[in-house]
Amino acid sequence: MAVDPVPVESNELRLNSSPSVFIFRSMYEYPVAMDIKTGKFAPGLATEWAWEPNGKQVRMKLRGGVQLHKDMGEFGAKDVIYSWKDVTHPQALYGDAPVFRGMIKEITPVNDHEVMFDVAEQPAFFNYWVSQGQGGFEIRSAKHGEAIGNPTMQTGPLAGSGPYQFKERAQGQYLRYERTAFKHWRTTPDFPEFEFRLMREASTRLASLMTGEIQVTNLPEDLMAQATRQGMQVI
Repeated sequence: MAVDPVPVESNELRLNSSPSVFIFRSMYEYPVAMDIKTGKFAPGLATEWAWEPNGKQVRMKLRGGVQLHKDMGEFGAKDVIYSWKDVTHPQALYGDAPVFRGMIKEITPVNDHEVMFDVAEQPAFFNYWVSQGQGGFEIRSAKHGEAIGNPTMQTGPLAGSGPYQFKERAQGQYLRYERTAFKHWRTTPDFPEFEFRLMREASTRLASLMTGEIQVTNLPEDLMAQATRQGMQVI
């Protein structure tokens, strides 16, 4: 899939923001998912969550048996806490980092597969901010982060739990994923590999589409009309 070059090229998620973090969505998942047909919240890496009677805390139960990439073991409470600390780090450049800092005061582990959120601000929007609908709360491996420190272009991004795992990246050219070797808890991708190809010029993307170098891209309306006349389908 050819896309415009992202404004930030970094494998460190806290340095990315909404315009560039989409390129990682193939490899990460969120506590709360969204039903793509209805737009409603649905269980993701969290199986259930509920407000405590005090109205200031959310108890979240986490899905068991979810494997992390790069042999980083099973997903659990430590990964939720690590991901929150990463996006709220003082050096985080993620555009919505201030929202996460203000909304969530603390996350406390109850056990390996249950956490308690202390919520300070905007409680009505809590579900949205920890869901795939917003982005920012991509769950990354605490074990991997503790092992390598801040990710670089050489190390690749921190391990996630999505159906695709990071394979390789060439700066200014592409980011390539491969299907996980293990059976994913949620879905098996149709394709053994998936690649975001970075192409700035729409005319180049069209030419690549016509020659079969790429299979999907976004085009302005005039070039989209040209593509459909040559047999391409708009989705």
